Amino acid sequence: MNICNCNKDLDALLCEIPEEWREGIVQSLCLLLNQDDDICTGVENCETLTLLSPFVLNGNTLSTKFKDEQGYTHTSSLDLGDILDTLLSDVNPNCLMSQDDWDALSHEARVQAVLTFACGCCSTTTTTTAAPTTTTTTTGAPTTTTSTTTTSSTTTTTTSHPFSDFTIMNPQSHGKVSNVTPVFYSISTGAFPVGQSEEITGLHGGFSGVISISITNFVFGNFYAHLLKDGIEIDCITCSGNSTFPFSSHTFLNTEAMSIVLTLTPC
Repeated sequence: MNICNCNKDLDALLCEIPEEWREGIVQSLCLLLNQDDDICTGVENCETLTLLSPFVLNGNTLSTKFKDEQGYTHTSSLDLGDILDTLLSDVNPNCLMSQDDWDALSHEARVQAVLTFACGCCSTTTTTTAAPTTTTTTTGAPTTTTSTTTTSSTTTTTTSHPFSDFTIMNPQSHGKVSNVTPVFYSISTGAFPVGQSEEITGLHGGFSGVISISITNFVFGNFYAHLLKDGIEIDCITCSGNSTFPFSSHTFLNTEAMSIVLTLTPC
């Protein structure tokens, strides 16, 4: 086979191969036929040029930069929030809250709500049996001994509850509680917003951190939000205007009842 013009002649010989493949094959064969010393250099240059930078997480965005064989730099990014929202879009939230409340939550709040109520209850049963007893009866002489064996059984059932009471009460304030964040609780009765003389009851599975309440429909003056643990006040904040007001950081075990009460009684 006589090859005068390598690229042209091989292109003609390999004409049945699709063009997008043929061009690369022809160039490779011509390099081999010409025993071009630049083949290995080209590979080394390609390896030197390409580069993948470390992944960087900025808020919800995970991104990385990479350099291609031509030396051009590209950035690729993923929005983790969008990925979580997509995964959670098919979740049925009816066992946690209403669909409207679920739709209004951020993806962080949705994940927290699922994790908070993922655990279940467990029960243990303990049975104790008393030792036999003997009763001796003496009636004059001779002595008569009567033995009576008594067996008693006591069964005690202990149930471990992973949730405790959660309550929001608004007996007399001049505004409405539109939300309590983060969402670490479920609602059994009532709904947001909690207006005057209304309340919400539900359950929580324990929480540690800062709890905030959002106020809307504020009318005038000041009112006060009291945070109670097992009925004992542990924090109080002054609320004035339509805004979000945080309590200090606190820890509630899943065995400790939590209540938030809005009143006109100052802290």
